[in-house]
Amino acid sequence: ALCGIIVRTDDYNYYFIPKKEDLDITKQNIRDFEIWFEKRLGNVNDELLQKYPRYSNNELMHLAYTEIFDKMGWKYGREEK
Repeated sequence: ALCGIIVRTDDYNYYFIPKKEDLDITKQNIRDFEIWFEKRLGNVNDELLQKYPRYSNNELMHLAYTEIFDKMGWKYGREEK
């Protein structure tokens, strides 16, 4: 069975992030990750906006998630609802 977390964005896209077995999940770790991730997401989104000024916010967010997760070695998918 796959184990992971599902993230729903404000625009109702769903992302599945598999859990790595060695991932130590505690409330503090999750909070630290959220803080880091939000900063990184904002920075990457700003960089992408400069490269692709005509892309929608949804397209930019998808590219930002892809870039961050690729660098982390995580796979994710999205399904529009």
